[in-house]
Order: sequence, then C-alpha cells, then structure tokens
Amino acid sequence: MSLEGAIQALLQAAAAQQEATRAQQIAHQDAMRMYQDTLQVQHCTNHLLREEQERNTRELREGLKGLADQIGAQLPAANTQRRANHFLQKMTKQDDLEAYLTTFERTAEREKWPKEEWAGLLAPYLPGDAQKAYFDLELKDAQDYDKLRGETLTRLGVTDTVRAHRFHLWSYQPGKPPRTQMFDLIHLARKWLRPETRSSAEIVETIVLDQFQRGLPQEVRRWVGQNEVLSADHLVGLVERYCTAGTAGEERFSFPRPGRISGPGKTVPTFGGGREQRGAVRKESESGRDTTEKAGNRDRGLRGSPPPKPCYLLRL
Repeated sequence: MSLEGAIQALLQAAAAQQEATRAQQIAHQDAMRMYQDTLQVQHCTNHLLREEQERNTRELREGLKGLADQIGAQLPAANTQRRANHFLQKMTKQDDLEAYLTTFERTAEREKWPKEEWAGLLAPYLPGDAQKAYFDLELKDAQDYDKLRGETLTRLGVTDTVRAHRFHLWSYQPGKPPRTQMFDLIHLARKWLRPETRSSAEIVETIVLDQFQRGLPQEVRRWVGQNEVLSADHLVGLVERYCTAGTAGEERFSFPRPGRISGPGKTVPTFGGGREQRGAVRKESESGRDTTEKAGNRDRGLRGSPPPKPCYLLRL
C-alpha cells in the first residue's frame, strides 16, 4: 500500500469516528431532552394531583362541618342542659348572686354556649325569688339573658343604690393585708360603676347621681330611694315632685293665725281668729278631717308621694 493510500484510509477512519461520535452526542442529547420532558410532565402531573387532593380534602372538611352543624342544630336542648350540669350547681341562699352570675357567664363563654340559650340554662339553677323573677317575665323577655339578669338583681334588691352604699361603707381594717383591702375596694367600685359595659359619660352620671342623692335632706332622700333612678333628669323630676307635693300640703293644711274664743266662764286661745264658740271649733275640726281624708285618697294615686302634714287643733 502506498503512503497516499494509507493517509486516505486514516482520513476515512477519522471521519467515520467523528461521524459516530457526532451521532452518539445527538443520541445522548435526544435522550436528555426526552428525560427532561418526562420530568416536566411528571412534575405537572404531581402538581395537578396535589391540587386535586387539596381540593378534595377541603370539600370533605366543609362537608363534615356542615353535617356537624346540621346534627348540632337538630340535637335536643336536653344535651346542652346535660353539659351545663357538668359545670353548674344550684345556687343557694348563702351564695352571692352577682358572683354566681359572673361564674355562669364565664362558663358559658368558655364552653361557647349560644347566648340566646343562656336564660333557659340559668333558670333551673336559680333559687326562690330569683327563679320567680324568671317565671314572672313575659315569654320573650324570659329568653333574653340581659333582661333576666337585670330583673333578678332588682328582685333581690341588688341595685346601683345598694352597690354605691356598699362602696361608701367600706373602711380600712387594721390587721388585714392592705393589698387585699385595696382589691376589695376596687371590686366594689367595678361592681357599682361597671366600666366594662358603661361609657365614661355614664360612669360620670352615676357618680353625680349618687352624690346628689347623698346631699338631699333625709326625708327627701328616703322618698327618692323608693324609686329606681334612671337618669339625672329623672332624679331632678322626683325631687321637684316631692317639693311640689310638700308645698301643696302645707298650703292645704297650714295653721291659721292665733286668736281667742270664749266659753262659759272661760276664755281659751284658739287658731280661728276672733271669738268663736266651741261648736264652731268642733265643726272646723270635722271639716278639716274630711278634707284630710279626701286629699289623702287623691294623693294615694301618686306613687311615692309624701303624706300630708296633719293639723292639730286644741280641744278642751
């Protein structure tokens, strides 16, 4: 073989090698491309499957929640009452009503009892007069816990006036821890002023009403205390009503100017003026008594009106 033939053979072999290498590279690239495409398809498939699974799980949870709500709505009230028995005991006369109601409210909130059921849940655990307040309410009001609470406290005499009285009766007790006494005083103030449910304006009005009543004369304060004071205007109206009734009573039963009358063999002082006989005095006394009875009957129609002042005549 000549040199040229050898070179030609080497060149052909090298070309064939290059062609084989190129074909191998192309095949490898095609394989890598197919592998990447497969991975991408698998990734998309997994993503779709994951989304579908999450959607199915969400729909299943919503369906179970709706089913649970339907079952809970169809359960009888006895089940709720049975759950209440786990936390509540019947109130006794020795228990503090406000503390008992606060305990009930916190229990109901923790257990997530519907508030529209609170009145019905509480009623069986109330004693005596407190339970009677529940049955005396109208059916619609008896289902309102706030109205039941207010009526029960009022029926047992736990009013703002009583709370204010307890607050003002507080005094420091030597020998008792000061911190404990401070907490007791704060507790009395919060029960009286109720800052959780009242605005600052309402708290100011409560303090002003209390101070105003404490500044009234004793007989006026006692008469006003027979009424439940609702506002400053209401309190002023009560005091004005008392003053008006008292002024009218003084005008109807005021004492006449002193004078003297003469009897057989004796002259005595009287309030008729001039000289009149005993019969006139007796007649005036009977007339005054009739007037008193009529005025009393007329004034009984006014709730809490003060009684008229009696007129005393001298009879010998």
